[in-house]
Amino acid sequence: MPVFEYKVIDVNGKTHGGVIDAENAPAARQKLRVAKKFPVSVVEVQDDVSTGPMGRRPLGNLLTRVKPAEIAATTRQLATLLGTGFQLVAALDLLIPQTKTTVLKKALARIKDALGEGQSFARALEQFPGIFSPLYINMVRAGESSGTLEIILERLADISENQVALSERIKTTLPILSLSPSSGCWFWLF
Repeated sequence: MPVFEYKVIDVNGKTHGGVIDAENAPAARQKLRVAKKFPVSVVEVQDDVSTGPMGRRPLGNLLTRVKPAEIAATTRQLATLLGTGFQLVAALDLLIPQTKTTVLKKALARIKDALGEGQSFARALEQFPGIFSPLYINMVRAGESSGTLEIILERLADISENQVALSERIKTTLPILSLSPSSGCWFWLF
């Protein structure tokens, strides 16, 4: 199902933006009106969150990748929502508007659609190898199989947060390495 970026005015007169999935632009506008949001613009988004041929990411995606910290935060929020009794699709529905990166918003909207079509969560995540690692996908698959998805997502959030923290520590403690363009040698910058 196509995904549309929108700008709306709510009942209080405030302008908001986000993404919504619908069959076409008129259907997206209708969904927004039903939610008491008045569309200013609705534009279909091109698919730039999946990979190209042979698993390679298109060059444009290199500039719009999702940061590991955002994956960690989204995973933590999803685990919390599932822990409070939300169904997976409803939890994703709540997370999509809160997501800051447009690329991740689009991916989550497509994952929600795939879940609605009957795919497993892990199978839906496989469509976005540029965002979700094989470890992440396989742990989700294990959580779905064992009925412990909430616990698995909490562990994935812990792992992701620890990796982000380690990466930050490394960046702050190591001197900057640079490659000399003329010689092709590494040297330290002080």
